[in-house]
Amino acid sequence: MDHFEDGFGRRHLVVSASKDPVEVLVLKRELTAATGFEAALRERIEQLARFQHPSFVRVRGLARLPKLEGIGVVSDRVTGTRLSRLLEQGHAVDTTGALGLTSQLVDALAALHRGVSGGWHGALAPERILVSGDGRLLVMEHVLGAPLRTLSLTSRECWQQLRVVAPPAGAAGLDQRSDVVQAGTVALAMLVGRPLGDGYPDRIGETTSGSAPLSVRTAIDLLPDDVSRWLSRALQLAGSESFGTIDEARLELASILARLDETAIRQAIAAFTAGQPAVAAPRRPEPVKTAAPVQTPAARTVFSAPAPAPTPAAESSHAAPHAAQSSIQPATWPQPEEEDEPQHQPAASRVRQFLKPMTRRTVGIAAAILMLLTTGGAFAAKRYLSPSTNVVDGMMAVSTTPAGATVVIDGQQRGHTPLTVPVPPGDHVLQVGLDGSSRTVRVNVTPGAQLNEVIDLPKAVAATGQLQIRTEPSGAKVLIDGQRRGTSPLTVDSLMPGVHMVTVEGQLGSMTQEVTIESGSTASLVVPLNAPEGAPVSGWIAVTAPVDVQLFEKGQLLGSSRQQRIMAAVGKHDLDIVNDALGYRITRSITVTPGQVTPVKVDPPKGALSVNAVPWAEVLIDGERVGETPIGNVQLAIGAHEVVFRHPELGEQRTTVTVTLNAPARVSADLRRKP
Repeated sequence: MDHFEDGFGRRHLVVSASKDPVEVLVLKRELTAATGFEAALRERIEQLARFQHPSFVRVRGLARLPKLEGIGVVSDRVTGTRLSRLLEQGHAVDTTGALGLTSQLVDALAALHRGVSGGWHGALAPERILVSGDGRLLVMEHVLGAPLRTLSLTSRECWQQLRVVAPPAGAAGLDQRSDVVQAGTVALAMLVGRPLGDGYPDRIGETTSGSAPLSVRTAIDLLPDDVSRWLSRALQLAGSESFGTIDEARLELASILARLDETAIRQAIAAFTAGQPAVAAPRRPEPVKTAAPVQTPAARTVFSAPAPAPTPAAESSHAAPHAAQSSIQPATWPQPEEEDEPQHQPAASRVRQFLKPMTRRTVGIAAAILMLLTTGGAFAAKRYLSPSTNVVDGMMAVSTTPAGATVVIDGQQRGHTPLTVPVPPGDHVLQVGLDGSSRTVRVNVTPGAQLNEVIDLPKAVAATGQLQIRTEPSGAKVLIDGQRRGTSPLTVDSLMPGVHMVTVEGQLGSMTQEVTIESGSTASLVVPLNAPEGAPVSGWIAVTAPVDVQLFEKGQLLGSSRQQRIMAAVGKHDLDIVNDALGYRITRSITVTPGQVTPVKVDPPKGALSVNAVPWAEVLIDGERVGETPIGNVQLAIGAHEVVFRHPELGEQRTTVTVTLNAPARVSADLRRKP
């Protein structure tokens, strides 16, 4: 029976009562004995039960194992080799292959963050990542991070005992942002071609071939400039602008990969899993530019991974033969005395014996295997053809909802939506991003024709909110949910959404009030300490607007129209109502009534739109006929509008245009060509 053990426990490969293979992680008793750990784990499993993604190994449930006096996490059994084992055995992967695997990882994490409210991994490391034989990266045990918050572990203890990178606050500070740093740590291990070792993050350990330890900064400086910059931002190194979300990291990494050859990426990953020597693959040729020449990434030194060990036999499932197990670093968590003697085979037998009744009660019938995607699909979004200079360029018109998104075409930033730019004919990688949300699509441009791309960007919602507290007079002690947070005036970050009890204590008295925090918004509370006891000191603002707007007061963001209501202090407020992408900004004065909702209705002004078509067309805007082309200075409310061109012989074309106050919008169509 094959096993794998890390700081969380030992994995056993068994057969369930329904005769399908599963893996059981028997958790260490030091974990399950901690107050609240098991309850948090069960809650996390239930929360993620409906999240299914081909890059995540499905967790079936939790099993209580009476004879082992333990608890087991039951997961699907899939075929692959642990990334940690590949690194320990000296397998080498060049920069190209490491970036390809990292891209799969950040894509998977972005899907988790968007697909589950409050979703994040939190325990990401090479020990919990598999690489399949066809080059797919598979993330395991994504239910373990949240329960770690119940443990009083420092960041150093998290790494040395569990191989989990935690913020300075330790396990209690794990969240979505931690996933960004952990993804950067996994990428770093692949790029340097070695396990990071117990001394990380102070230093990276030596290789199996005897290469000396080195500092993280030294390792990063050996990489190409764009890779070094991305890694520094992901790891939140001093002097770097850290990624705020996984989508930000994903968008910048996609720009780097757009300049690499997909076939070379796949070959590098295949060589890595097979233990073949790593060979740096060339980047795609850059288009000829008239500007001053810039050194291409290919001209820089690519970090060379250590020489690989002889090619090992193919591994099945998560585990390796016992002979290779000695290369695994043992966890530093002390083991109970009854586990000192090796009892691998009896333990696995007991797991199999008691898994059958557990499966009938809590796991149920196994779902269909999700691992059907191939590596080709994983990289489809990054494939494009070199542009030809012998034919007429086409036009690409890009608009997004909301507007103002950054547009990157084939790795080059071209402006902000709405945007129409000439591009060479052929396949291209189009990336748009705004406020942490991003989309990447593959498009094809026809010579002399215009391609219209309309993209809806998901609303990026922060996992926490913020509270601004002021008192009259200032200098009062502030407690939130019974914990002292400082003295007023005070801004408290990273508050979980929901109701919080705020208490302020000053020389003139004290007051306690409930405050509701919403994700991604800032609540404001002004407390007059000489007010009658029990009197409400805040109210709410409800904004109604046909387009998204943000509310600012004295430069501080209060909230946006996406929120049902925004908490504000009682009294007069001078609000700046803004949508920068549409060029809209007004100032409105309102008075917030204690305990009441004050409505704010926004009626934005109109902008101008000019419409033309070849040869001519009847035009409908938002379903209403406005005439025949050419049409100039149509007055429309700012925001997105649907434009339909109709010709009795050439048919119909539809597009979306965003009208702003920044400049007159223009839209055209060539009905002689199919869109």
